[in-house]
Amino acid sequence: MEAWIGLFGVILGAIIAGVAGLVASSVQFNREKKWERKQLVRTKLEEAYQIVEEYRSAYIQVTGDLILTSKTGNNQVQFPNLPLSELTMLIYFYAPTLKSDIRQLYQFQDDYSKVMFVIVKGVQSESGDKLLQLLKEQHNRIENHLDKLLQQIVELAKYL
Repeated sequence: MEAWIGLFGVILGAIIAGVAGLVASSVQFNREKKWERKQLVRTKLEEAYQIVEEYRSAYIQVTGDLILTSKTGNNQVQFPNLPLSELTMLIYFYAPTLKSDIRQLYQFQDDYSKVMFVIVKGVQSESGDKLLQLLKEQHNRIENHLDKLLQQIVELAKYL
């Protein structure tokens, strides 16, 4: 009988150790998965941040080119290829709280494009100043919106 008690104690100890080891490795695995997910999201938010910065730089360049075009009459505008679809994908996948900001950015871009088209097409001097003022207003709307978007991306990345 005492042999059975000893054998039972060894078996019970092995079972407890096995279950404890399984629980510990499960907790560790889940912790690693969460950490990897946070790293992935942080990396994608950094990519989104860089694209927004490229976007801002491109708008500054295009606005300067448009002002030069309106003053000289020579079309100096070079349209950069902006990865807006990649930015949209990154926001929708990794920062869905910013979806409305991307939609608003598309609207601002459409408004800007309308003014841009008129300037590139050709500007009469009397309406040129009004168009330039409108262009600057549209540019400022986009610039302010991009600043807000950058701040929100940074805030999201901080709390990962």
